[in-house]
Amino acid sequence: MGDNLSELGISAGKFNRHLGYGLSLWWMPATDEFGPRGGYGDWENHDKPATRFGASLAHHREDRYSDLSQNSPDNTSIRLSDASLLFGGGSLAPGVTVQQANFTLYAVDAGLKYKGLFFQGEYYFRTLDKFSADGILPLSSIKDNGFMIQVAGYPIKKKLELYAATSQVFGSFNNANEYLAGTNFYPFHTRNVRLNGQVIFVNRSPVSSVFGYYMGGQTGTTLSVAASILF
Repeated sequence: MGDNLSELGISAGKFNRHLGYGLSLWWMPATDEFGPRGGYGDWENHDKPATRFGASLAHHREDRYSDLSQNSPDNTSIRLSDASLLFGGGSLAPGVTVQQANFTLYAVDAGLKYKGLFFQGEYYFRTLDKFSADGILPLSSIKDNGFMIQVAGYPIKKKLELYAATSQVFGSFNNANEYLAGTNFYPFHTRNVRLNGQVIFVNRSPVSSVFGYYMGGQTGTTLSVAASILF
């Protein structure tokens, strides 16, 4: 339970009095576990199939968190499928600014790990509705949906992992997708230290990530190389 979907860059004095709610449930019927932290990839090399099934819900009445006279809202966490800001001026109608809206997200997911092989899939449904605006809007709700799938395997056990993934967004204002392939190298025989390289093909990105590789509306190829240490 919280007071906002994302508190990054928003002062406490701007929050409204609405509480948000989040809930996640998961079931691991095969082995009662899904690896440390439930992370991606089967570094542990399960000798029995490990499965996980889950469902999640998030809901909050979001606010613009800035005066209507400002064209750029402080709340930048909610974007339409064409990457424009829901609370930006004229996002849903010329000359009209949305001040508040309900955000609801449902998701279901499933995963499998077995002998170094890994599969993870998720499908989500997002609804934006109950708009409060300074003018007349041409619609009362916005419904988007999409999915993500990732597969991975270890050609060299506990040392070298190859993976591929795709995500698709079917939106009210735009369809977007991405395809990526990459590799993880574990030099010290531990999952907590890895070197990573990947290539991402993005087509009309619907988001701009605070931490990551995406810009709203981005179309093109991204190459990345990284090293990470988990404590």
